[in-house]
Amino acid sequence: KNVYVYLALGECYLADNQYEEARDSLQEVLKIKKNSKALHLIGKTYMGEAEYEKAIEFFEQAYMANSMNIGAIIDMGNAYLYLGATKEATETFSSLNDTNISDLNCTSIGSAYLSTGDIVNAEKYLQQAQSPVVDTIGVFNKYAIELRKAGRFNEAIEQYHRCLRIDPANHILLLNTA
Repeated sequence: KNVYVYLALGECYLADNQYEEARDSLQEVLKIKKNSKALHLIGKTYMGEAEYEKAIEFFEQAYMANSMNIGAIIDMGNAYLYLGATKEATETFSSLNDTNISDLNCTSIGSAYLSTGDIVNAEKYLQQAQSPVVDTIGVFNKYAIELRKAGRFNEAIEQYHRCLRIDPANHILLLNTA
C-alpha cells in the first residue's frame, strides 16, 4: 500500500467533486499512518458537501498532526465563516499572526472574508499581501469592486493598478478601471 498513490487518488476524486470516493482513498492513507495532508483533504471533501462542522474537525486534526499546515487553518477559518461564526473565524485567522504567512495565505484569508461581504477584515489581509499574482487577480478585482461600491474610488483604482502591473492586457481589469 502506497500512501502517495492514495493521496493522489484522493486529490483527483476531490477535484472531480467525488467526495465519498475521495474520503475512501484518504481513509486508506490514514490506515497506513497519520497524515496531515489526508486529514486536510478529508476536511475539504466535507466543505464541498457543506458539512462545515465535520470539515472543521478534520482541519483541526490536520493542523494538530502538522503545525506547518497553514492551509488547514485557513480552511478552518473559511468553514467558520460559512457557518456564520465570524468570531471563531477571526480567532482562527488571528492565530496565524505569530507565524510567517505568505502573500498567498493573506490573499486566501482576504478572499474568505470577501465572500461574506466583510470588507474590513478582508482589507486587513489583502493589504498585507505585497502584490497580486496572476492566480489571485480575481480576488483583488473583487476587493476593488467592493471598495468601489463603498465609494472608495481612489483605493479601488489603486487596486486595479496593482493588478494591471501583473496583467496589463486583462480586459476585465481595464473595464473596471475605466
